[in-house]
Amino acid sequence: MSLFPAKSLELKNGNSRALLVVPGIGYGPSGRKSMQRFFRLSSLDLFVPDYIQKSGINDSVRYLQDYWSKNHLDHYSRVYVFCFIAGGYVLDRWLQLDAPQMSGVLLDRSPYQERAPSIVTNRIPRIARMLLGDFVFQLAAARYPDLWAALKTRGIRPGLVIEEKRSWVIKLFSRDCRKMGPIFWEPTTFADQYEDFCYVPFDHDSIYSNFHRLAPMIQSFIESGHFGQANRKIPPSQ
Repeated sequence: MSLFPAKSLELKNGNSRALLVVPGIGYGPSGRKSMQRFFRLSSLDLFVPDYIQKSGINDSVRYLQDYWSKNHLDHYSRVYVFCFIAGGYVLDRWLQLDAPQMSGVLLDRSPYQERAPSIVTNRIPRIARMLLGDFVFQLAAARYPDLWAALKTRGIRPGLVIEEKRSWVIKLFSRDCRKMGPIFWEPTTFADQYEDFCYVPFDHDSIYSNFHRLAPMIQSFIESGHFGQANRKIPPSQ
């Protein structure tokens, strides 16, 4: 369950390759519609599990493990993984527990939104626990994981998709965000090594409902390891 629950989505068209999208807390019905549009624009079978468990990261990993097996993702010639921010924490734990082989990983990152778990668990802890349980508190208690360290043993360098805008949560608690220190945009602050990076004109709310607009970049990355004609100009902090 995410903050705005949407049922798991499995879209297949006999493709030999698949994309597993590991969404985050903001994923909901509008995001699900955008995922459906993405599928029509791509040459990939698409799997989007409703995997977040209020009991925490470990149970969320177990759900993903079962989901992979249930949907026979190991039958595809290649499986790529797109992780939103909360999904990165879960993927890291999964990799430590011997996750199945992946052909490539794309990470959605945001110097703003990655501060949100700490902010909401401090400012509105009762609401945060009611809606998201231990899961969001576990995110708040840890820094975003060093996924590069976990991926390099598998020969994978991630692609970085970096959100340029602030979500409504960050705008609402802008003072708290500023107190947490300066915002850094350089791709090396997100991963020691990466295959390619790009900036997208979305915040962590709108990126879900506009996921289909990422289809050309994602397809390009899967085919060549590069995002193609993407924006790589560092945005100004807001």
